[in-house]
Amino acid sequence: MGHDTSFASFSAFLQRLISMTPVQNQSQLAEKLNVGRAAVSLAKQKDSVPSKWIFFLAQEFSLNSDWLATGNGSPYPVSKEQSHGCAKVPHILPRLSGDGSLLFDEHFTEKIHFNSDWLSSLGNPNEMVSLTMTGPCMHPEIKEKDMVLIHLGDKKMFSGGIFALAIDGFILIRRTEKSPGHLELQCDNPDYPNRSLPREEAEGITLLGKVIWAGREHSL
Repeated sequence: MGHDTSFASFSAFLQRLISMTPVQNQSQLAEKLNVGRAAVSLAKQKDSVPSKWIFFLAQEFSLNSDWLATGNGSPYPVSKEQSHGCAKVPHILPRLSGDGSLLFDEHFTEKIHFNSDWLSSLGNPNEMVSLTMTGPCMHPEIKEKDMVLIHLGDKKMFSGGIFALAIDGFILIRRTEKSPGHLELQCDNPDYPNRSLPREEAEGITLLGKVIWAGREHSL
């Protein structure tokens, strides 16, 4: 892991997809993803798979996104009984690949476990990722090194909400405040300035998802 998405090789991914779905070749993959064949050829050439393809295909065919990405675990989402009520959430790095895809942290992948019932109450677990907070700008609401849970499927921005935003190749966690013609990115920490963006600059920001939980371990 260490390419665009830190997933396994493109050929291994394609073979897993072929073994479990009607998709049987690169042309059918492009058609299913609604992308040009050149995009699939480029992914093969770079030997990497955009994370958004993984999430889409896993949801489309009711597959385990971890298995589709890495080959680990069961091809299908593990039931609550089988997993003893635990659900796994992939861990991402605070930066993006060159094409804007999420970068997954190899050290943490498949190791962040949450209670299945609790996680499902917050949304679709298959559309969630975790992130380690960097910097104290959101203190005290979210402290540096807190574990942050992001719902990638929740992209309805509203004033006062905390969101994960893609800006200049990095992922920022900020509270947002919308006003006519402007978007303000707010830091809860008063020592850090807010950033007010006019509409034309705000349009260059990608909303990745809503922050739905943050927590930390306490040392004795």
